[in-house]
Amino acid sequence: MPANFSRPGINVATWAVTSLVTIAIALINTDAVFTPGGIVPMGNDAFYHAARILDASVGERGFYQFDAAIHVPEGSWLTWSWGFDYLLSRLVIVQQFLFPASDPMSFLVYVPVIWIPVNVFLLLAITRAVSLPAMYRPLAVIGFALLPTTQTQHSIGQLDHHFMELCFVLLVTLCLLRWLADPDRRHRAIALGVAMGAAHAFHHALFILQLPVLLTVGVLWLKGQSLPRAATEPVAVAVVISTLLVALPSGPVLDMQFNMTTLSWFHVYISACVAVVLLVLGRLDRSWRSAGILAAISVVALLPMIEQVVRGGEFLSGQLLMLDKILEMQSPFAMISGDFGLNATLGLYGLLVLFLPLMIVYAAWRLIVDTTPVRIGYFVFAIIGLTLMLAQYRLNYFGSAFMLVTPWLALEQLQKRTQWKRELVLGVSVIALLLTFRPTLTGSLFNRFPPAGNILYATVQPLMPALTEACNENPGIVLAHPQFGHYITYHTQCSVIANNFLISDQHFMKVEEVNQLFTVPAEIMAGEGGLIRYVFAMAADTHEMVDGVAVLKSLDNIAERNPTLMRDLLFTDELPGGVSELQRVEAQTATGTVPVAGVFRFDNAN
Repeated sequence: MPANFSRPGINVATWAVTSLVTIAIALINTDAVFTPGGIVPMGNDAFYHAARILDASVGERGFYQFDAAIHVPEGSWLTWSWGFDYLLSRLVIVQQFLFPASDPMSFLVYVPVIWIPVNVFLLLAITRAVSLPAMYRPLAVIGFALLPTTQTQHSIGQLDHHFMELCFVLLVTLCLLRWLADPDRRHRAIALGVAMGAAHAFHHALFILQLPVLLTVGVLWLKGQSLPRAATEPVAVAVVISTLLVALPSGPVLDMQFNMTTLSWFHVYISACVAVVLLVLGRLDRSWRSAGILAAISVVALLPMIEQVVRGGEFLSGQLLMLDKILEMQSPFAMISGDFGLNATLGLYGLLVLFLPLMIVYAAWRLIVDTTPVRIGYFVFAIIGLTLMLAQYRLNYFGSAFMLVTPWLALEQLQKRTQWKRELVLGVSVIALLLTFRPTLTGSLFNRFPPAGNILYATVQPLMPALTEACNENPGIVLAHPQFGHYITYHTQCSVIANNFLISDQHFMKVEEVNQLFTVPAEIMAGEGGLIRYVFAMAADTHEMVDGVAVLKSLDNIAERNPTLMRDLLFTDELPGGVSELQRVEAQTATGTVPVAGVFRFDNAN
């Protein structure tokens, strides 16, 4: 007798097994977090999150949304919304109350791991809501555990907001599907509106989640299946109220800003526009006149946003300064054709990434032929999510769920047409799943990473104690490559000129400023009355990508590949007057010992 996959116990078992497997993989790199040099986060941005969370919970600075210690001397607003770091800081306060002698980081680094069962549950619930046949649900959800991008979001130490962004993509999708299944249930409509509004607190870019909801209602209207006014009103009211409640504590809102790079009045405006269109769609019958009214409303609503839309397009396409050089800003196909290569890219996504364009085409076709509101909502979300995933690696969380579920929906349709035996289809599906994720199983899924998951951090970590001690005694500005800005913020009380924030014009100007300062001779930089007190120097062009992993290259003639200040500090027999060396890191090569990095102090700085 074939297994009854529709039994509730199968769903519970699928959720439990997938969660446990994902957690086990997430804990593989515990040694990269609990290092001899102390507990460190995984990933560059996680260092800034950790610093801000600790400042807001156990530090002296408290919670801040404008940071005077970055992009000095001006300081800058944080582009990240307030909710993620604030929530985790409250959890740390509770943890410290219960265990006052414990290190807050020993708790914080496990938060992404703890959240795994939540996201697995949401994904499984989506497969049920979209009526994916029960025998395919475990296959779709197990793919979540085998996808390395899952680990980039949930691995131990990944104190970045990406796992919460994924959570809200899943949550809004689920709320939309459940609402479409029964639009007359007001609590489902309210839940959808609240989910869309609350998402703003965790990342300013999640306003995009309102687009598939709006488009779904619009597609249903065009298909003659318009939702009644009583169904759309609660969504419209809930999204506006929840967005406003989330936005009011935001510093940029109080500063009367209107832009998409911070949680500002832009996001309140977007939610208000979405609400208006939802209300109009609930009141107008399908006709050319109504279509003209909707078009006019849309054009008027877009006028105040034109500059922001253009800026967002430049960000997504990587046209802004240097963004096209950053791995996470590249599309998977750009990664394949670039230095990252085919094998390393497939190791991150699995073979499914090669079929993303085909999935988008399939979803568009299903959107045209389907008449079921729930399936229409799913395929609208799939088109947008998969397109964003195709645009940038960083946006993989928008499309990963749809990449895992859509192929099984296609197989379901194929099975119905061919009447293949259920057992045969299941057997072939399991084999297909293993083949699909073979590159990840043999690639990056089980990789062991250096401290903080970054060979550059592992190289400079020995410098941190000396810089930390110096900054405690005499805080000041540290001149460092933007790559090291967040590391310095986490470890020290010093300020930095630039870091990995690359959103606003100011951010790019600060990167250019750092690059220019490294061309100044050390003798001039160390002159009387300078603003820069420390230089955190790592030789440039020391590493290369091999199968997606940064490795130390031959260091012959390395001095010639570095700017003036770096040469004056790292590759000289005698430092200029007024410069003190605090610490140095060297590497052994075939031609001898070569300096790689160092921390230096300008004794005459203000």
